[in-house]
Amino acid sequence: ANIWNDPDAADAVFAADWDVTMIGLDVTEKTQCTPDDFAALADAAPHIGGFLQQASSFYFDFHEAKTGKRSCFMHDPSAIIAVTDPALFGFEDRTVSVTCNGDEIGRTVTGVATDRRTTRIAMTVDSASVRAIFLSQIKAADRCAQARKTS
Repeated sequence: ANIWNDPDAADAVFAADWDVTMIGLDVTEKTQCTPDDFAALADAAPHIGGFLQQASSFYFDFHEAKTGKRSCFMHDPSAIIAVTDPALFGFEDRTVSVTCNGDEIGRTVTGVATDRRTTRIAMTVDSASVRAIFLSQIKAADRCAQARKTS
């Protein structure tokens, strides 16, 4: 949704002379959590995990209607973990441009633009490890939040 909502801005970012890393949907959709994951998270981390369990029901419904599978993609957690633990991802450097109009608006295209700096693009992911880190960090954050309340 980020690139699709403002393809011109996204294309400007890829055209800029900046170090850019892209974690695309083709990679983030490989890491998924299920309602059972969030139920276990709510038990282990009642404050934050409980909130996530309640908030995620909308996403499970949406993804089930769209994909037929009752799960939820870990888009934002994958992007964050790519920064904190990049060894879990396989990267390639390629130029990136964004289709800014027409039927394919928001589509990223690699390797075509020759006048751009290359972007570091995630091509593969260790999904099991990313999922485990996400769940572990939510549990740790919940313990910290509870410790603050009692101190």
